[in-house]
Amino acid sequence: MKLKKFLATVMAVALAVSPMTVSANSEVTAPGSTEFDVDGDTTYVDTTKYKVTLPTSQGLKFTMDPSGIFGYVQANQGATNFTEDDIASYAGKIVGVGAHNIVNKSSVPVAVTCDYKLSTTASDVSFSTATNLTPDTISGNQINLVVVGGKATVSGNNVTGFTEGADGFKKGIGTDSTEIMVLLDKASYQYTVLDDGTFDYVHNPGGSTPETSAALSVKGCISKDHDWSELAGSNGKKVKLSCVFSFKGVKDSSGATADDCGFVTAGADTIEFLDGSAGALTGTYSKRTGGAYDTTLGEATKVVMTAKPGSTGLTTILNTDRHYTNKDGKCLLKTAWVSTLPNGEYTFEITSGAVTKIVKLTVTD
Repeated sequence: MKLKKFLATVMAVALAVSPMTVSANSEVTAPGSTEFDVDGDTTYVDTTKYKVTLPTSQGLKFTMDPSGIFGYVQANQGATNFTEDDIASYAGKIVGVGAHNIVNKSSVPVAVTCDYKLSTTASDVSFSTATNLTPDTISGNQINLVVVGGKATVSGNNVTGFTEGADGFKKGIGTDSTEIMVLLDKASYQYTVLDDGTFDYVHNPGGSTPETSAALSVKGCISKDHDWSELAGSNGKKVKLSCVFSFKGVKDSSGATADDCGFVTAGADTIEFLDGSAGALTGTYSKRTGGAYDTTLGEATKVVMTAKPGSTGLTTILNTDRHYTNKDGKCLLKTAWVSTLPNGEYTFEITSGAVTKIVKLTVTD
């Protein structure tokens, strides 16, 4: 019924903005025929609209607090004097303030990939990617930064708070890229008539779903007993959290499992995207076992390496002479090449037919 009413409105508007032109008939005074062409008009509105708000560096900060001073002052605003006993319960924590907030106002569902990794120029630091450490169990020169999923509190364009999701999504971050994916449902849209009489499909902030969102913050712990003077003061070495965000429109995510906030916990490789690509396939190549690596994909027309240990954002095009071969309907990475790669994680974009898939390969001894 709604569709019929909309089409009736469209026709009425079209007639209003484009008055019908009536041509006179031609009188024919002898047997014969007339011949002419009539061009049909097409009313088409693109209903795939993207409007995604990705995080900025201003949304999230974190403080490593081995002694507990920062945490105590945060919890006791105005405190100017305190003892070691006062701050003891706050010691060894990493305190995250704010969040990386992601908002989808698109007309289609989207999958946002959040790529995190840690680095430092300090010499006496090691990173743990565990998610169950506490200030009492972490030791030595360890820093344990954990990204957690949830919802942000927003005032205007500013993130003012963060609440962890009920399902408790979390992931430890180290020096290798760690990808986190979150699925966000589509927002409300509506058709509209523009001033020039054409039509568009626009975001409806007053609809039932004006937007969908999720957020990421950090917490963790740091050894209470280590000498962290190398990181202290304005001239101290820094621990840097690098963040890369990207998104794609989603065609089908029914095979993936996500938590209450949309963070994918399983089945990311089953997601089908609107651009024809699919989620990342993962695998391990053992040099001890050897042989060619079966990507499990069909014959490839293009293979691009986009990441290797220590480097991301690559566009290295591989060739069939050295790197891969198409055999028995499959794309195989050649033994002579893959077996010589340094250990670590590699990412490939492999085009097979009309579909491009991402393959993440971990090379081990």
